Amino acid sequence: MRGFKLVAIAIAALIALILGIEAVGFIFHLVAYLAVAALVAGGVYVAFKLGRASNRQVSKKTKDSEVQDSYTARPLPRADVQQYTPPAPPTVTRPVTGPNIDDELAKLKREMGS
Repeated sequence: MRGFKLVAIAIAALIALILGIEAVGFIFHLVAYLAVAALVAGGVYVAFKLGRASNRQVSKKTKDSEVQDSYTARPLPRADVQQYTPPAPPTVTRPVTGPNIDDELAKLKREMGS
């Protein structure tokens, strides 16, 4: 009977050790999941705050403390406003030939070889 009690105590200690390890593992995993959830929630919060801050409208009124020089206050010239006017085509002046144009044409044909 004494050996039976020793084996029962050893089995009970082994079961207690396994349950203790399982409990510690469960708590460790629970803390890890909570940390991940906190990181995700913090990231969402920061993204929400940054998104809200970028949607703020800026007042169009200039502050009295702002100084603007004349160069930056002028609007930039726009290239698409000015219209391009092409130059006039060159005029071709033909020399005045004699009264007989057929003779001139025949002379040119002879010189060209046809």
